[in-house]
Amino acid sequence: MAITPFRSRYIPDRGLVLSGDIDELSVDALCEALESHAGPLVVDLAAVTHLASVGVGALVAAVRREEGLPVTLVAPEGSFAHVVLDMCGVPHWSAAPEHEADVVDAH
Repeated sequence: MAITPFRSRYIPDRGLVLSGDIDELSVDALCEALESHAGPLVVDLAAVTHLASVGVGALVAAVRREEGLPVTLVAPEGSFAHVVLDMCGVPHWSAAPEHEADVVDAH
């Protein structure tokens, strides 16, 4: 299996866009990217090609953190991240929520 390098970048009006493999080699970079944003954050996982348990743990920790504002995970249906997050029971959206009030009600 080919390794796809992990990348993250913040795009205004879209959020934190992640791509590539999220595993034990890239989890520190993922945590840094998540911690660098103090306000409400949408995390776009559409281009993630591998999501290991250590990555799921980092995403759950970001969603559950008490300080700061909400973190919303977005993983389109059929994406690798959607399958993994569903299997793990992690709340996420299939598309970015249109209203801030919807952030709390992810499935």
